[in-house]
Amino acid sequence: MSQSVLLLEGNDSDGVSPNPLTWDYLAGLLDTDGGAYLRLSSPKRTPHSSVMHGRIKWQSTDEDVMIDVGGFLGLPVGYSDFTYIVRTAKGNLIRSFVPKLAARCVTRYEALCRILEYFGLSIPLRRMTLSWNYVAGFLDGDGCPSVLGHYLDWRGVNEEVIRMISNFLGHIPIFSELLPSGRTAYRTRTAARNTVVRIATELHPRSHIARKRLRLQKLMEWD
Repeated sequence: MSQSVLLLEGNDSDGVSPNPLTWDYLAGLLDTDGGAYLRLSSPKRTPHSSVMHGRIKWQSTDEDVMIDVGGFLGLPVGYSDFTYIVRTAKGNLIRSFVPKLAARCVTRYEALCRILEYFGLSIPLRRMTLSWNYVAGFLDGDGCPSVLGHYLDWRGVNEEVIRMISNFLGHIPIFSELLPSGRTAYRTRTAARNTVVRIATELHPRSHIARKRLRLQKLMEWD
C-alpha cells in the first residue's frame, strides 16, 4: 500500500512538532482571528487627557497556539471569555511588529497602514502572493479540515483573500452564502482526493491547530 494523508478525527499521531512560527503564519492568523487598530485611551495619571495608541492582538480558543504566538513575540498570554489572547499597545513593539505584518497581511493591511501612518513609518507594498505558512495560519483561524467528509475549507467575509487562497491552492472552487447579518461570506473548498492530499501534506507541518485533524496515516489508502 502507498502512503497517504487522510483527514481523520483525533489528535496528531505522528509525534512530530509543527514548524516554528513565522511572520507569514502570524499574518494569516491575524487576518482571521485578530485585530489591528488605533484607539484613544486615557492614562491613569492624567485621566482627563487622551492618547492615541496602536494595538494589535491575536486570539484563539486553542491555548497551545497562543502560547507559541506569545513566545514568538515575547508577550504574555491573557484569557477572557474562554478565549486566549496575545496583544500589545507598546509603542516600541508596535513599531517593530506592524511593518512586518503589513507586508504580509491582506484583510488587515489597511488597518495596519493606518497605524504605520500615525507613527510616521513607511508603508510597505501590499502583498499580491501568498505562502504556505500564511495559508496555514488562515486555516487555523477560519478554516475547516473536515473530520468526516475528507475536505479542506477556508472561509471569510473578505472575498479578495479567499480568491487569493483559491488561486494559490490551484484555483479550487469558491462559494458564497448570505449570513443572517446580511453580509456575504465566501469559502474556497476542495474534496478532490489528489488536491486534498497535496494541500494537506504542505499544511501539516505548518499548521498549529488544524494539524490536529490533518493526521498523517501511513500505509492507508483513501478510497
